[in-house]
Amino acid sequence: WSLPTEVRAAGDALTVRYDSPPAWANGANCTSYTDGAAELRRHILATFPGITSIGGYKCRANSANPSETSVHGVGRALDVMISPVNGRANSTIGDPIANWLVRNAAEIGVQYIIWNRVRWSGSRMPRVAPYGGPNPHTDHIHVELNLDGARRRTPWFQVRRVGQHEFDAESSPSSNLNIVDRTAYSPKDKRKKIRKIDEVYALVLHQSGFSRGNDTSRYDKVTGHFAILPNGTILQLHPLTAYLYASNGFNKGSVAVEFVGNFPNTNGKCYQPEKFGCHQVTIEQIQAGRGLVLHLMKTIGLTHVLAHRQSSGSRGNDPGPDIWYRVGQWAVNKHGLKDGGPGFKVQSGKAIPDSWRSWKA
Repeated sequence: WSLPTEVRAAGDALTVRYDSPPAWANGANCTSYTDGAAELRRHILATFPGITSIGGYKCRANSANPSETSVHGVGRALDVMISPVNGRANSTIGDPIANWLVRNAAEIGVQYIIWNRVRWSGSRMPRVAPYGGPNPHTDHIHVELNLDGARRRTPWFQVRRVGQHEFDAESSPSSNLNIVDRTAYSPKDKRKKIRKIDEVYALVLHQSGFSRGNDTSRYDKVTGHFAILPNGTILQLHPLTAYLYASNGFNKGSVAVEFVGNFPNTNGKCYQPEKFGCHQVTIEQIQAGRGLVLHLMKTIGLTHVLAHRQSSGSRGNDPGPDIWYRVGQWAVNKHGLKDGGPGFKVQSGKAIPDSWRSWKA
């Protein structure tokens, strides 16, 4: 990692307090991801392309000082995973992320970074130095938050809290939809037949179960009429008149929208995170999803919003509590759309859980 001159100078001018983790005590002081780490994770995933996944929580002792709990064990450290190229760190992907973290370290509360054999410290001199630990960090960026950052008490988090109102069930959707037409590139054999538009009454919410970032060309084979990327871009993959095998028993009268990501259930667990990653829905996706609801109400007379789990017994977390509450339940509460009511399902599906209807996580 070779820091550009202006990044190095910006980092040298900063001082960020370093907060040591507590004693190891055989794991007694381990916690879980802090709010600050979770929010920083969501922002990095939504902003920077090419990331394989972001993890980092593990209850263990500090490898450099076994008497301490690892910063990973108290939820203040992230590992931003980036696949190497020909056995070497992918600087094209990793350097912009690491440089952004340095520039904004004081605003965020970033106390320490390791990337590609180099470390940056907000409290040690020199700020930048070679890293000689046993793991060269060529496949991931290690980033630590101090206590203020972990508790979202720093300026960066305070500014973002204004945007958190977009997650409120009564907040406004995006009024400037960015819909990219990809219908010419999506496989035509997914369109099983043509239907009349006046037969379409429902929007079925899905999660894709994976993410390929914000590259608009990497979702053409997704079986859905729309896909919403982490940055809020909406891809239209198929015409609304196309009958797709997307939503099981709802196929005939519905439009399917896939929110890109592998999102957690009510227990915070994602499906096979080691393979598909584990993501958090972004503010931009929620805004775009709400905007799409209003767009379809206006253009095709949408009357229902449904969850894929209601028509498929194997899709129990589809779309998941975050998307349902912030888009589906918002549409029900705010705009009077119907979801079939408590207990409603078709075929092998499962009803929307009560916990999804009042989800606040």
